[in-house]
Amino acid sequence: MTDQKKAANKWQKMAEDTQQDESAAEAKAADAWEAMLADMTPEEKAEALLARLLDVQEAANTAEERVIRTMAEMENLRRRTDRDIDNARKYAVEKLLKELLAVLDSMDRGLEALPADDAALSSARDGLSMTHGMMLKVLESQGVRLIAPEVGGSFDPNLHEAVSMQPQEGMGSKEVVNVLQPGYQLNGRVVRAAMVVVTP
Repeated sequence: MTDQKKAANKWQKMAEDTQQDESAAEAKAADAWEAMLADMTPEEKAEALLARLLDVQEAANTAEERVIRTMAEMENLRRRTDRDIDNARKYAVEKLLKELLAVLDSMDRGLEALPADDAALSSARDGLSMTHGMMLKVLESQGVRLIAPEVGGSFDPNLHEAVSMQPQEGMGSKEVVNVLQPGYQLNGRVVRAAMVVVTP
C-alpha cells in the first residue's frame, strides 16, 4: 500500500470516528432531553420546548450570520488573490525592464555621439538605430510604453521628473524646456519618469 493510500485511509478513519462520536453525542443529548421532558407537566413541557426552540433559532441565526460573513471574507480573499495574480503577471518583468533601460540609454548616448554628417560612420549609426528600434518594438509588445515629452509641452508630475528649472523666453509656466532622459511605463505603471528641465 502506498503512502498516499495509507494517508487517505487514515483521514477517512478519522472522519468516520468523528462522525460516530458526533452521532453518539447527539443521541445522548436527545436521550437526556427526553428524560427531562418525561418528569414535566404539559405546561412545563410547552415552556421548555418554547425555550429550546428560541435557543435553536438564535443558534441558527448566529450560524447564518457566520456563514454570510465567511462567504463575504472568501469573496474578498478571492478578489485580492485575483488582483495579486493579475499584478504579478503584468509586472513580473519590471526588474528586467529596469536593467534593460540602462542598455537603451547607452544606445541613445551612442546615437547622439555618432555624427550624422560622417559618411564613414553612417552604417554604424544605421545599425545602432535599427537595433534600438527593434528593442523598443519588443518592449512595446510586452506592454512597455515610451514617455517622450515634447519640448514646449506641459509638465506632468505623474510622468515627468523635473530635475531643474530654467526660464525660457516665449514659454509659459511649467512647460518642458529640455528632455534629459526619456521615461517608460509598464502596463500603465511608471517604471521610470522622464527627466526634464521645466520653466519656473
